[in-house]
Amino acid sequence: MATSLFSSNVASLALALLLCGLSTQRVAGQAADPIPDELGEPGFDMNKAKETLVCDPAEKGGFACAVCFVDVGQAYFSLGLAAVSIRDSVHLCNKDWDPTGDISQLKWTEDNRAQCTVAVANVVSFLGFVVAYVSAAASDCARTLNLNGYCSADVANLAADLATIVSGGADAKLSCRSKYAWNRPKPTLEELLNTTIRDKKIDRAAHKHHRRLVEVARLPPSEAMFPHWADRSLDVAEDYQKVKEWQQDVRSRRYELAACSFNIGNGVLYIMRALLSIVAASRSCPAPVIAKEGEPGKMVCAVDVSGLIGSFSWAASSIAFAVTQCPIGQSLQAACAGDLTAAVASIAGIVTSGSSFAITCGKLASMGAGGRLLRGVNETSVSEGIQRTLEEEMDSMAKSMAKLVMKPEAF
Repeated sequence: MATSLFSSNVASLALALLLCGLSTQRVAGQAADPIPDELGEPGFDMNKAKETLVCDPAEKGGFACAVCFVDVGQAYFSLGLAAVSIRDSVHLCNKDWDPTGDISQLKWTEDNRAQCTVAVANVVSFLGFVVAYVSAAASDCARTLNLNGYCSADVANLAADLATIVSGGADAKLSCRSKYAWNRPKPTLEELLNTTIRDKKIDRAAHKHHRRLVEVARLPPSEAMFPHWADRSLDVAEDYQKVKEWQQDVRSRRYELAACSFNIGNGVLYIMRALLSIVAASRSCPAPVIAKEGEPGKMVCAVDVSGLIGSFSWAASSIAFAVTQCPIGQSLQAACAGDLTAAVASIAGIVTSGSSFAITCGKLASMGAGGRLLRGVNETSVSEGIQRTLEEEMDSMAKSMAKLVMKPEAF
């Protein structure tokens, strides 16, 4: 009952996000205010024109408003996934954490190392995405362009993508192998012991070397010393272990459902980001536009196209992870698909960040772009705006680019 209620709530959340995103997408496809024909005339107020190219809450015009919505939403979902990953790393990377409390039998296997690596890399990755989306929102959600925010977003995205490659590679080792593979997971001594304790009555107290639980270990080693209540004590210890394992399973399931909802939200927002990327690429990648703008135009087109590939890949990865987390019981096929698509998305993200560095951190204006429209941010690269400081000798080029954005049919 609770699971079905949670699933309906998750579905409602995804539908609401999709509807909000589609309405934002329709708004983003409209120009805020057409730039007047006297743009090229002497004395035209370029500062006024700049404000029409960024997010205006009153008019809700421009791509920046749509990207602002996506940035804030994905920062929230990435923060939630980071919290879940921190919890996983605490349990998977703590060698002493074991229900039996018998650390002398604990084996730090190759699979344990891989699980710990995945958890820690996920923490770094999701925290990096939080920094990236918050930094991008600092410019996308404001009325003035924040070049430092875009540069910070590119650096954080690069770090997050590298951590995602590490995480996906380690997790693929666990999820992408056949159940008949030679390196398939083997039950540890603790798992076999716990299964025996859970499924069978403990009636071997006479064997003094059987110390399965912390509570059992405190009992006398031989039943002959206390024949009347030794069996009852063992039954109580068995019941306690069952309750303890059940409580742990409930907590793990709650975190799993939380990760499921975060991945669904991220998947919806990545689809919205991909739609925005399509519009951005259609404006920045036509041959006449690239021929007119030269090398900066090629950089922006590369950012938009790689962002489009990355957004669709991240959407597929988020959906795959949701498939394996939402139902009871893990789907290794879905987890493997999520790892592989996340690796593809990370490679595309590295290309996006590398191409965007010249536009943001490299201060492309000093290379002759003179107020080039900054569409490159994160995976979508669809934020509109003109660089705050325009050089006197580049005013004419900046004005022509502004007219190209707001009136593409004139070219």
